[in-house]
Amino acid sequence: MITLEQIQAETRKAAAKAAKEHRTPVEFWPGDLTDAAIYSFCRGIPFLGDYIPRGYKRVSVQDVLPYHLDYFFVDATGAWENTHYEAALSIRQFRDMLRELYKIDIQEYPTGVFGDGSHWRGGLESTYSLGIWEAGKFQVHIALYRGTQW
Repeated sequence: MITLEQIQAETRKAAAKAAKEHRTPVEFWPGDLTDAAIYSFCRGIPFLGDYIPRGYKRVSVQDVLPYHLDYFFVDATGAWENTHYEAALSIRQFRDMLRELYKIDIQEYPTGVFGDGSHWRGGLESTYSLGIWEAGKFQVHIALYRGTQW
């Protein structure tokens, strides 16, 4: 079992590495939120720890979605569905919250790309991004970021 102190130490190491490498949160597009793409998208979310890159601010999930969450608490084992007593979001539940955030109609835009190859951004007027804030053995805390230029 991983202790809280170990999780905090890994978070500090991740923040230092992210700052050194100038990592930024990853944006998501409609095409990232399809059943076929969500797993590879989730594997690409950077571990930022407490580091908040210049040009971004961390946003509480409850400020933009109707859930009492500061961050997304997601199952890291890749479970598509969770049992009813699991506190962490399954991959499907996480994907559904991201779809709700961008108000995506997956049926109309199944790949997130228009016919001319340009990407469709989504229904909100601002850009939201994701980064792993803390990671345990089986779950991760994923923070929501917003560019300060928006």
